[in-house]
Amino acid sequence: MKKITLLLLMTFLLITAINAQTLSHSHDQAINNGTVACANASEGFSHNNSFWRSYTLSDFEITTDRKVLGAEFGLTFIDTGGTDPVVDLTVRLLTSDATFPAGTFTEIASKVVSVTAADNLTLISVTFDTPPTVTSDTEVIIQVEALSGEEAIVDVRVGENDLGEDAPSYLSSTDCEGIDPTPISELGEFPSSHIVLNLVVENPSASIEDNNLVGVSVYPSPISDVLNITMPANSTIIKASIFDLLGRDTGINITNDTMNTSKLAPGIYMFLLETNQGKFTTKIVKK
Repeated sequence: MKKITLLLLMTFLLITAINAQTLSHSHDQAINNGTVACANASEGFSHNNSFWRSYTLSDFEITTDRKVLGAEFGLTFIDTGGTDPVVDLTVRLLTSDATFPAGTFTEIASKVVSVTAADNLTLISVTFDTPPTVTSDTEVIIQVEALSGEEAIVDVRVGENDLGEDAPSYLSSTDCEGIDPTPISELGEFPSSHIVLNLVVENPSASIEDNNLVGVSVYPSPISDVLNITMPANSTIIKASIFDLLGRDTGINITNDTMNTSKLAPGIYMFLLETNQGKFTTKIVKK
């Protein structure tokens, strides 16, 4: 691929990632161990499991058609066998001809994502190669399928917390009495187990070109270990993010107007600042 084509592709992916809105039924994004699943507890591996949530855009005050860019889910990964395997999970986007979990499902997008023990207790982001467009009143169903970990002796599940949810999260398994998608709160003694499984849609109102802030300074460039941000006195920071050229949020948080970039690999990144006065974006370089 020619360099200019690759650059245009990476720029498109970056803009797509920034112009995104995450919808979540979870009250908190913390990831804990202990998610309910069909598993062999004595030998330390999970069986076939699918984790589910459904979203209707209008419930989040969205009134227009939107592209569904991807999904986010918490992950727990226990490498019981100690072989450090790579495990593939399939993330599917579906619709139904009835209210979930009823009806016949139709797949509208899917993506296979590879995870390892290093991803344990993290939030995994998945971007669909061809994002489908849905109406605001369409119920969009997310399924994360994890096949049996018996061969590699691993226990892989979608992570959870007990901090509350606005709608039920579901589990199904072909290995545990063939259960269909069932609210996790109805499965045994797990009334407070709420999986973290979010939907990511485009947000046309958030433009990367919306640089309407005056007086913002981001330095130094290139960065070594710390990125400093100064801004007008009447501005309040809502969020600061650093994205790589594949559009992935690096997860670095802002503290006292600085961001610790010591763990970033050398390269080019995009800095996005959201404030009560508007947005600011700029390219930064990590040496």
